[in-house]
Amino acid sequence: MSLEVFVRAVGAAMGAARDSFGAAATGQTLPAASAAAAPQIATPGTGQALGAFETESSRLTTHATTLAEQDASTHAQLSHAVAAATAGRARMEGIIGAASASVHALAPATATPQGQQALVTALTAHLHSSQQALQDGLTDASTRAASSQTTAADYHAVGSLLSNQPASGLTSQEGLMGAAPLAGLGSLGSLTGMAPDALGAGSGSQRTRSSGLAAPGGNVDTVVSRALSQHGTPYAWGGGGKSGPGRGDDGVVGFDCSSLMQYAFAGAGVDLPRTTYDQIRLGRTVAPSDIQAGDLVFSEFGEGGAAGPGHVQLAISPNHVVEAPHTGANVRVSAVPSGHVVVKRIW
Repeated sequence: MSLEVFVRAVGAAMGAARDSFGAAATGQTLPAASAAAAPQIATPGTGQALGAFETESSRLTTHATTLAEQDASTHAQLSHAVAAATAGRARMEGIIGAASASVHALAPATATPQGQQALVTALTAHLHSSQQALQDGLTDASTRAASSQTTAADYHAVGSLLSNQPASGLTSQEGLMGAAPLAGLGSLGSLTGMAPDALGAGSGSQRTRSSGLAAPGGNVDTVVSRALSQHGTPYAWGGGGKSGPGRGDDGVVGFDCSSLMQYAFAGAGVDLPRTTYDQIRLGRTVAPSDIQAGDLVFSEFGEGGAAGPGHVQLAISPNHVVEAPHTGANVRVSAVPSGHVVVKRIW
């Protein structure tokens, strides 16, 4: 994969992270919470009729006041949630701006391997910042979702006391948060303000390899970009596959190391088997010193007493890989592992 494509993939991931916080503010404001008015009903008469009216009127007035208080609380919740989403988007805009500045600052030096390495390192750090912003957004959204469930229960309690009066209000903050894929980074696009032409198109740009496994038009850039698009997705043992993240044996929705490889290659029409033990049987072995983008890098041999590899990663450059590392971590960009590795070129 060329440096240009890597920059575009990073930009795409960051753009998707930003958009997960919702659309940019348009200047519109939330409508003010309405105050409930006491029911206006003509006095029915005297005696028992009057007593019944006063009792019912008092009950309705109490419920109307309670509902107005609930509306005010819900309005405040909604306002705070909108503010949090706006702040999250602004945070991502700042990270994107910093990444763009890094590209412009380092672009003149990318004619050298050292300059290219510096740019990759800088963008990887910005990706980690994006991951933290997404994680913070997910935590905030989870807290607000729990609060919205309490709000819905409160509305239901008020509504159940009013005969034939439907309960109203929010039952979830999903619509507000856009049901955003905060655990992942979504589909690819481009990073506004970056100048990929200044980086120079490397020899790997749109490079294709052919074999019986590759679908017509399959290329390395597609595979690498598809894997990078999942940066920040949780590790899930036994989860995920060709179509995307899935629920693993531990209940987490995400990828394990080999399913991330399946997903990446499926985008280019290459059907990989599910496990590292089967994936290592494919392609041809190349020397670790000859690692190229798109190669599978196998490591952790003998894990748990098994003879086969315990881990597989996808090379995105001679020095870096994208991987689903282990339980409790997320898909990330890492350095090529040291020690005993086996590198397989699938195409």
